[in-house]
Amino acid sequence: MSHRNARQSSRMPPADLREAHRTYLEETLFEAVITAGVVVAFADGRADTLERAELVHFVEQSRWLSTFTPTDTSDAFDSRLRQFEMIGSTAEAAMGSLRRVGDRAGICEVIAAAERVALADGCMQSSETEVLKLIRSAVMPASTILLAPD
Repeated sequence: MSHRNARQSSRMPPADLREAHRTYLEETLFEAVITAGVVVAFADGRADTLERAELVHFVEQSRWLSTFTPTDTSDAFDSRLRQFEMIGSTAEAAMGSLRRVGDRAGICEVIAAAERVALADGCMQSSETEVLKLIRSAVMPASTILLAPD
């Protein structure tokens, strides 16, 4: 019986558990937004400062990612870009991070960030369009992919 009481006393209070879960979801979404932005920016073989600046601005304006600073976003962008440059292929490496976003609001946020980065320089290149299709297929349930605009 004492073992049972020890387990109960070590549990987190419900409010702390909810906060930890919210933080986890926010960090998962942030990682997916950064990954999607870098994948699109790197679609043509290089990421430019306009694309990074657009992603920083997107996160700064997001009501879902309000705890992340511009420096956090810029540093995360640069770090993820270095990872992708080292491995060479971004698409496969990115899909795992993107698939962890499970709710509709998060999925919309990831796609919106990717689209904003793709349009950062004023035009969308064919390589960026292809990467956007990959991102949509990674984050959207199969039944809604047919409804996604190109």
